Amino acid sequence: MRAALLIGALLALGGCKKKTQGPIAYDLIVRSAGAGPVRATVDGQVLGELYSGQVVPFFLPRPPLWKRQVSVSGEQITPDGWVAVEASLYDRGLSEAALARQLKTGKPIEYELRLREPSTGGRATLTIDNRDGQPGEVRVGQMPLFAPPGATRATLPLPTTEAGAGVHIGGSAVGQIARRDFGSLERFILIDASGKRCYSLRVVSYSAPGSTGDPPYQRMLEPAFVHELGTGTSLLFQQPAPSMVTAPAEGQQPYIVEVLDARCAK
Repeated sequence: MRAALLIGALLALGGCKKKTQGPIAYDLIVRSAGAGPVRATVDGQVLGELYSGQVVPFFLPRPPLWKRQVSVSGEQITPDGWVAVEASLYDRGLSEAALARQLKTGKPIEYELRLREPSTGGRATLTIDNRDGQPGEVRVGQMPLFAPPGATRATLPLPTTEAGAGVHIGGSAVGQIARRDFGSLERFILIDASGKRCYSLRVVSYSAPGSTGDPPYQRMLEPAFVHELGTGTSLLFQQPAPSMVTAPAEGQQPYIVEVLDARCAK
């Protein structure tokens, strides 16, 4: 009789134990200013290669992220290869009370995984004109860029090595992007995936505030895969800017670089 009572008491105590809660599910939304893939490690878990806008299912043991600290590190691909960048997790502005309510639903909690731009060298705005081709890859140095049909614009770090960065289309070398330092000004580069198009490049400059700009400088861009457009704001394949324009406000670009389709000379 005593043995039966003891067994019953032990079973009762076992039933009172608190159930172990499982890990918390998160959806990490990748935010990166770079054009190519990034890599991240969160709390020791390697997430692999990711792209900006991608949503990554992720699980972490309790307590929840807003009550603990986790290690986060990241890498960004550049023409020179992979470089370390600052990475952080953000709760998208929700209060702890709102996050706690969302936790009770059992649904994944959204966090942003933000990766900063590399601090190496300057930046360039690269436009890939693939209006004549099929989807493919353009590689600048070690940096792969997806080129869908049409015109694609991306921001990328400039190469820092003396040799610059080779440009490859479909695995074939087609040109080179040199290492050039324009200080704080951003370079504009055009890659014609066909290598057969001609363009008209026009530089519309501005004079003192309140006056009109000087007559524009214009030249032809003959067929080539890589075109250096210089610095300034580029208007690509759009309606021409007026030949005379009112000067911009202080702090804006002193000129516009405009690139339009043109007929090739026979």
